[in-house]
Amino acid sequence: MPFSAFLDRAFAYAKSGMIDEAMGLCSTDVTALINVGAMLCNEGLHAAALPMLRKAVELSPRSPEAVANLCAAYNELGRFQDAVDLCGKAAALISMPPELLNNFGNALKGTGRHEQALEQFRAASQSMPENHKLWMNLANTALELGRTDEAGRGYARAIDLSPHDGSYHRSLSAVHRYQPGDPHLSMMEDLLPLAEKWPSENRLHLDFALGKAYDDIGRYDSAMTHLLRGNALKRAATPYDEARVLSVFDAMEQTVTPAFLAEHGGYGNPSPLPVFIVGMPRSGTTLVEQILSSIPGVHGMGELMTFQACLSNAGSFPATGSTREWFDALGSAYIGDLGIVQTQFRRIIDKMPSNFIYAGLIHMALPNAKIVHLSRDPVDTCLSCFSRLFSGDQPFSYDLSELGRYWRRYAQLTDHWRRVLPKSAWLDVSYEALVDDLEGQARRLVEFAGLDWNPSCLSFHQTQRTVRTASAAQVRQPLYQSSVGRNRHYAPYLEPLVAALNGQ
Repeated sequence: MPFSAFLDRAFAYAKSGMIDEAMGLCSTDVTALINVGAMLCNEGLHAAALPMLRKAVELSPRSPEAVANLCAAYNELGRFQDAVDLCGKAAALISMPPELLNNFGNALKGTGRHEQALEQFRAASQSMPENHKLWMNLANTALELGRTDEAGRGYARAIDLSPHDGSYHRSLSAVHRYQPGDPHLSMMEDLLPLAEKWPSENRLHLDFALGKAYDDIGRYDSAMTHLLRGNALKRAATPYDEARVLSVFDAMEQTVTPAFLAEHGGYGNPSPLPVFIVGMPRSGTTLVEQILSSIPGVHGMGELMTFQACLSNAGSFPATGSTREWFDALGSAYIGDLGIVQTQFRRIIDKMPSNFIYAGLIHMALPNAKIVHLSRDPVDTCLSCFSRLFSGDQPFSYDLSELGRYWRRYAQLTDHWRRVLPKSAWLDVSYEALVDDLEGQARRLVEFAGLDWNPSCLSFHQTQRTVRTASAAQVRQPLYQSSVGRNRHYAPYLEPLVAALNGQ
């Protein structure tokens, strides 16, 4: 049987779930095991590929190809520690090729070891300088570590190698301050005729990048032209059930009332560890996390889905008659899922902005937790959202009217939490007040969190920590006021937003 036909048969077995048959067919043929495993991964069937690739590594632990493919499969499945362990063993046996160094870097990054990951990406780039995806891995990791200059060089190198990938231009725009005549802006403008033929999911990245560049140089009409187009392309490709999303807000407000709190409050897990930072995206939540994380013993964990995951696993939404055990279990599940950090730090910062939806349940499950709510001028907030292509799930942000309705309902719900939650649990912080009086507002935050004042809060931009949000570049800079009142430059275009904010 020709080797290709042999591989096709083994692949067909594995793809249909007949893993044992596929394994038996490949037997001890390492090349076949690697090829079938790679074919499965190309189809997105990474779990099915694992037995094939593990067997290949078992038979040939010195095979860089076998190790690299298994490491990549582990990474795709989110099994980063397994990938790290695999690469650690391989490094003692073989000279790591650049493809494996890149995979190792992704695994290390997945386990939070960004410094070590950056070392692997740097090493791989020396041997594989023409791989644009590697340069993106390097640049993204450098940005999260606050190395914005290195990130910029990495993005620029990726663009040199693959200029028709719009996401590379958008990534560079996030860390680059444009001036009139900027060569990167000229390059993007030259690409526009070609970009008309790009798939929309690629083209929209270029639009967001141009929106940022034109905004920097004060060409606001041009900036908005591209932002409107980029957002329209993104919205067309983004499912969003507005009624369903806003119905969750209704459910929270209608259920967690003063009477409900009086009947069911006072239970939950008593840990004082968590400080939740909530609010609309682009309202200053990352800035506050960076300020508090500048204090020794405080650990900013970024945007955690932990509480929402624990709530999803807790069973039906609590209603009248819910027991103490339900809230105890919810709070304890959250604390347990934080892992070892609960013994390492005095406070952890959970900066998931959308947790404002669940603030009442957070208080009931974790009565000693602190909730810091960031607010910002609604038009500035929404314009900042509209100017940003989010990596996460923010489907409401790509249409000005939908964005305004979402903000209006958010404001109603946070007004509700402000009324029903105790002052010991909820603190409002204004972004504009923070910009105007950093020390005064920082002292309020520190006192509310039950921490001792530390002057490092005022030099937050120098704090060395990993930041993995859309504001990663901004919080590495001293505080600036240029974002306050930014919407005045775009007033002629914002009528649908303003109307929605006003309930029209």
